[in-house]
Amino acid sequence: MNNGKPKFLHDCSKCVYLGTTITGVFQDNKQTNRFVDHYICGRTVLARFSDEVSDYASTSCGYVVSGRDLLTSTILALAKGLLKMDADFLKDIKFYVTNFTMGLEGK
Repeated sequence: MNNGKPKFLHDCSKCVYLGTTITGVFQDNKQTNRFVDHYICGRTVLARFSDEVSDYASTSCGYVVSGRDLLTSTILALAKGLLKMDADFLKDIKFYVTNFTMGLEGK
């Protein structure tokens, strides 16, 4: 993980950069790697995939965290003390981890 500078442009000055990770993605039956910049803005976590303005995913904490990139953003925010765990948040994480794990069992 890179904690230095973001790989991609990001236009919100309120967002706090959390780090950049490399994620494996499958496309056309072939695995490729992509960079993902992670941010938090208030209680919203973001995962940015390129310089394209609309090429990101986000979710507000308190809703189901869907996708490993947003889960990574959430974990990084927790590790840096920028996000507080509450009962709803823990329920969302448990739901995601349970469903993600179940999805991997058949592979």
